[in-house]
Amino acid sequence: MFVGVLGFATWRACGSSSSESPPTSTNILHTAVLRDGFAALEYEGDRHVVEVDANGTFRNRRAVPVRGEARVFGTRQGVAVGWLDNKKVKLALVTGDGKLGEASVWGRDAQMMCEGTASNDLRFGVGWLEKDGRVWFVHGPTAAAMEVVSLPHPGVVAEWCGITSAGDQIALLFREGSKIYMNMCSKKECSGLVAPLPLDPRHQLLAIGCSKDSCMLAFRDQQSNTHVGQMGVTGKKWWSKQLTEAVSSTEVSIAAIGKKSMAVGFVAKEGATVLRVDNKKGLMERLWADPSSTEVPSVAWAKDRLFVAIPEGDGVRHEVLAAPN
Repeated sequence: MFVGVLGFATWRACGSSSSESPPTSTNILHTAVLRDGFAALEYEGDRHVVEVDANGTFRNRRAVPVRGEARVFGTRQGVAVGWLDNKKVKLALVTGDGKLGEASVWGRDAQMMCEGTASNDLRFGVGWLEKDGRVWFVHGPTAAAMEVVSLPHPGVVAEWCGITSAGDQIALLFREGSKIYMNMCSKKECSGLVAPLPLDPRHQLLAIGCSKDSCMLAFRDQQSNTHVGQMGVTGKKWWSKQLTEAVSSTEVSIAAIGKKSMAVGFVAKEGATVLRVDNKKGLMERLWADPSSTEVPSVAWAKDRLFVAIPEGDGVRHEVLAAPN
């Protein structure tokens, strides 16, 4: 396990204005890639983690005794959760129905969890924002032994943070003033390049998904239109397109499908929808749809399988689709 701090110059919603506090992603399921399947964390009420195998066969649904901001991720020992408790970030394995293993405790004066979670078949990552404006994160491999390293960096004051997978790296995001920046981190260190997102300060960041070489942003403009766009890890804009079928109030979920495309989940005028979007040109094809649902589908991908999870009643409905790299 690696511990780092980012303080220099997914979520699912982040206003770019420094005068506003970004809403947290409590209305979208958090998903995770496990060593041999997938998981989803219910976001309200009596929380449960739902686990399925790599083919989508239901494995179990176990109560998780945490409240407030929480994240789910996979480790070599199994599914785990991270949550904010009395200004500390705690991580623990889910060991039974309503049972957690011994929690590791992180942070000094944690103010919020970073939006999103890094979770793929290579690595996991959970981040948080300290009172002094520095962004800390804990990460490790999904299916191998873990070790602990600490990497301090000179800091500036961040006001919001996000984290997502980026192939064998992890992408960290933070907001300072009206700008949102991205930093790519390997197993050992974070890059010296901190790239500003090519996002108009008047637009609202809804989600981000990354491969090792590029990232896809979902954002809402001043007219409540939803767009997706691709950028390189240096911050250079590749393209941007409007999701013309999206309803104006939709949130968005994004997961990388290997190196060449992204899965984008949102609510369309015809119902819950997941598109496959090509990274280079923005070509789109429908992968999954449910005309009867107006809930946002959450997505995760590993080993040519796409996990789609959607709230249904008091639980989670899920499906696993073939989605080759």
